[in-house]
Amino acid sequence: MAANKTSPKIPKEKTLKNINHELFCMLYAGGANPDFFGNASKSYLAAFKYDEQINKLEEELKTIPYSKDKERKEKQSAILKVNNSARVLGNRLLTKVDIKARVAVLYKALYTHDAADQSLAYAMRQRKDIASAVSAVKEYNRVTKRVEEKVEITNKVYRWATTEEEAKTAANGG
Repeated sequence: MAANKTSPKIPKEKTLKNINHELFCMLYAGGANPDFFGNASKSYLAAFKYDEQINKLEEELKTIPYSKDKERKEKQSAILKVNNSARVLGNRLLTKVDIKARVAVLYKALYTHDAADQSLAYAMRQRKDIASAVSAVKEYNRVTKRVEEKVEITNKVYRWATTEEEAKTAANGG
């Protein structure tokens, strides 16, 4: 990944020796692809190339006619086994000290004020969900203090007049 003004620099000082583990951390932290952010299963599948195995099995499954139910179930079972293994192994990786430390370093590098500003700018510019864009503009205005929000708090206490004199006083505005 080429470093420019829009992509963060990934710290190399604590790079993991195992390239698959490093890729897992990058994917899990969202540095290589935001679709993998926080998903240990998807990150494990991609880092260890099991996603290719699943794609192959899914393509084979498409070619099996529905009349061959037993064969289809075997392919579906194989896909499920790979996914379950990735879920277990991905979460197991997240318990390792060096993996946790690398993910923390990547989080710190990837999620800065500049990155937040970029995401906010993207949300403001997108047109698919206007409500999100308007919300992002409001957030931008709040964060930059471009617009001052005025909040008026009143504390009115109402109570029943218990005597005729209290009722007259209240009616006169006092």
